[in-house]
Amino acid sequence: MTMSKLNFEEAYQELQHILKDLEQMDLPLDQLAEKARRATELIQYGQTKLRTIEDDLEGLFSQLED
Repeated sequence: MTMSKLNFEEAYQELQHILKDLEQMDLPLDQLAEKARRATELIQYGQTKLRTIEDDLEGLFSQLED
């Protein structure tokens, strides 16, 4: 699934699944590299999403203080 079609919860679930696969340590090297790349994408997506939400909330709270 592309990042534009994922929401945070779906990205988190996919990342959890990848981590479980990686913990089993029985993946072929090519799959391991592919899953590691995807995990990196998901982590970056999650970090960006959380920063955006944090910025939005800070903006809303600052409006309340004014």
